Amino acid sequence: MLTQNPYLYEFNTKNPYTKPLIPVDKFETIHTKIQQHAVAYLCSIEPSNSTLYQSLAEEFKEELNYESYKESEREFFAGCFDLESNMFKSMFTFCVVQMACYLRFLKERKMYKKELDQIEIKNPMYIISMPRSGSTFTHFCLVSDPHASSIQMYEHFCPGSKTMSEEGRLKIATAVVNSINNSNDQFKSIHALNPHNPEEEYFFQTVQNECFVHIGGLPRLEQYRCNAFTRNFDYVYEGIIDEMKMHLMEFPLKDKDFICMKCATHFITLIPFFKIMAKDEYNPRIVWIHRDPVKQLYSAITAYLNAMGRLKDDLGINDYEFINNNVIYLHQLYLKNALTVRESWIKENPERKKFICDISFKEMIQNPIETTKKIYEYFGIEYSKEFDEALKDTLENGQPQKEFGRKEAETSKITFNPEEIRKSYDWYFNSEYGKYL
Repeated sequence: MLTQNPYLYEFNTKNPYTKPLIPVDKFETIHTKIQQHAVAYLCSIEPSNSTLYQSLAEEFKEELNYESYKESEREFFAGCFDLESNMFKSMFTFCVVQMACYLRFLKERKMYKKELDQIEIKNPMYIISMPRSGSTFTHFCLVSDPHASSIQMYEHFCPGSKTMSEEGRLKIATAVVNSINNSNDQFKSIHALNPHNPEEEYFFQTVQNECFVHIGGLPRLEQYRCNAFTRNFDYVYEGIIDEMKMHLMEFPLKDKDFICMKCATHFITLIPFFKIMAKDEYNPRIVWIHRDPVKQLYSAITAYLNAMGRLKDDLGINDYEFINNNVIYLHQLYLKNALTVRESWIKENPERKKFICDISFKEMIQNPIETTKKIYEYFGIEYSKEFDEALKDTLENGQPQKEFGRKEAETSKITFNPEEIRKSYDWYFNSEYGKYL
């Protein structure tokens, strides 16, 4: 299998928002302050565990200084030389919360080590797609199965239960949700967030400084954007496996049960996904969603623009033409890399082809029950009467997006020519996957 993305991001020398990185020695002071504030944040959430939290930064110094993690953090602060600016303060707050969650996870993993080593991953179901391609809807449908175990949003931020009460873990997730929703009252119609909703791994990946939304929505992050295509994110995926195991310890599986994960971000880093999360011995069941890339871009660009509410003082976030061009370029790279890596993974062992079930976004949205039956038939999973009833109830009453509606694409902020974009994807429409578009 390929060991590096074949299609790399070319540094945009014409990006007017690119800013220099803070020198390594000067950033060290900021990195230390983030640690201090992260520990203080944990102590404020659950004062009874303050003694435990106060030693975390020192205990996990090696992980906090790991090059991929730390350099990602430094790149977030590109151009943030004024420590009193809103841009610096917004990014600092973001990094504090992420590091607090990461430190807590590292401690949980260390405390759980013996138990985690004994847990096996068997028959996981992974839903993967480009961003804004129906993975949330598909996830809600599939986890309606009484045998499907899903990870809730609060678990992604705070996996494991040894170092913090459930109340404290929910408090952190709720604070993040409130921060996002309060910064943009339209975001609920983009993606309805709830600490108890089954959610995607993006939130756990962000804790470890892999942030695809920032790549698309923040023009300033040119260095991070470029390096994300070559950076070693294996540590993130090794963390996801342990997060899954922590979930299985807290919510053990029985008989025919399986864990069902929404993994929409993995098209950016599909190599470690296949290498670490989709090992042959796991017998992974991968649901791969395909969507018309033009329609997907309309939705994705609207989502990126609305997701930046908390960072409203950043550079270029209202430059719609730049963001359109940036996302168009990125998404071509994501998709080409994903399909090429997939082919190399299967070429290494042709038996792996059976691990992937390709479906159409359009088919899933229009005929969710029939499409779900096809998925189950493909993987040889029983489609039970109980699941059928639960799925129908989910479709009628259990879709969180129904409460807030679905935001239409903001066409006034879309600057591309759809026909030109469609032509640039001829290679996809004319491929073996074109029938799913």
